[in-house]
Amino acid sequence: MDKGLIKFTGTLNRVVYSNGDYKICALDVDRKIYPYISTNKYNNVSITGNIPSLSEGLRYRVVAKEENNKYGISYNVVSLSPDKPIGFDETYSFLCEILTYNQANVLYKAFPNIIDELIENPNKEYDLTKTKGIKEKTFEKIKEKILENYLFVDLINEYQGM
Repeated sequence: MDKGLIKFTGTLNRVVYSNGDYKICALDVDRKIYPYISTNKYNNVSITGNIPSLSEGLRYRVVAKEENNKYGISYNVVSLSPDKPIGFDETYSFLCEILTYNQANVLYKAFPNIIDELIENPNKEYDLTKTKGIKEKTFEKIKEKILENYLFVDLINEYQGM
């Protein structure tokens, strides 16, 4: 990693400003894990830069450069990727972001560890008789969305700058 770059993980609190791809976002960061990350007067972390669309309540891995400007310390994003959801709330929130409410409910009830399972074994077979309204074609689309959000982002970040 380049000198001066900082890695941390945070949960999107809100998008403070957006103009095209340029955004200023507020993240909640665990101060016990990341005591060296500076917070603003609202006790969250400001990230700035060309940032894709993010979903409130989801966690993101950030690689950024610390900057001091007229608003205080912020972090200019070099790379940003979704962090794998942990626990019921995060997993369910993620599924709700990429699926309909009904699909998220049905899928989560049938396979509560679906994200971990797909990341670890994308070719795993699932008993879709447990998923009312989600059959093979729909499940393949769901699987693609999940894998796009996690596997490909990791590859891009791993080879970034090579």
